Amino acid sequence: MEYNDKYFQLIESKISEIRTFNYDFLNIIRENIPLNIIYGYILSQINYKLKNIWNHIVLKWIKSKEKLKKNRSFLKSIYYKQKYNFCHIIIDDNKLNELINEFIQDDSFKALFVVECIINYS
Repeated sequence: MEYNDKYFQLIESKISEIRTFNYDFLNIIRENIPLNIIYGYILSQINYKLKNIWNHIVLKWIKSKEKLKKNRSFLKSIYYKQKYNFCHIIIDDNKLNELINEFIQDDSFKALFVVECIINYS
């Protein structure tokens, strides 16, 4: 996906009151994406929505895997066996950061996937 200013302007317009926390899950792509907008959006969400952001990422991951289940290259890839669980309890910024860091594991593709999911969620 080509990232341009309109996506980030849209998400930036949804930022309201901001908590303070130093997210770092997208540091692997910090040179390419305006992280302050992504992190600012998350920090402006009320706490119970943090699990919804995580669950949205997991749902998109499951749907992506389902679409690619007949693709031979995907079936041989490292992503095929990766599974993630939904969260059914309220989480805080620290836990969300931890979950997404575990998801990304210094993989630029998965970091971009997370950015797409957060933009899509907003």
